[in-house]
Amino acid sequence: MIRNPRDDFSTSGLAPELFVRDLAASLGFYQEMLGFGVVRQDPEFAVLTLGNARIQLVVPDESTRAWLAAGPRGVGVNVRIIVDDVDAVYARARSQDVRIAREIGDRFYELRDFTIVDPDGFVLSFASPIGR
Repeated sequence: MIRNPRDDFSTSGLAPELFVRDLAASLGFYQEMLGFGVVRQDPEFAVLTLGNARIQLVVPDESTRAWLAAGPRGVGVNVRIIVDDVDAVYARARSQDVRIAREIGDRFYELRDFTIVDPDGFVLSFASPIGR
């Protein structure tokens, strides 16, 4: 279900690819619990958007599983997603019982943000510049 093949990837040059165990479950989490839209969906791959941000969800193939087995996933990486209204995304996440790792707040680095952990253990922060 591709609307436009050019929409698959971010024009910002960054589209994190998250390796997931269950694409349907991950799609449900990102769509229903966080409000992402789906730009493309194949049996083992999807591109999602929230505002101008894009992420990719991928079920790893055999060659990818080998190097994924070398260590835990999502450790040492925090994917920050800039949104127009971080308070609205936070309210939605809270209402859906999403696992919040860091509560919403205004930070010294001039962003208002909060951090979640997805079903596969990936850490994602949602943020808006303070004053928006």
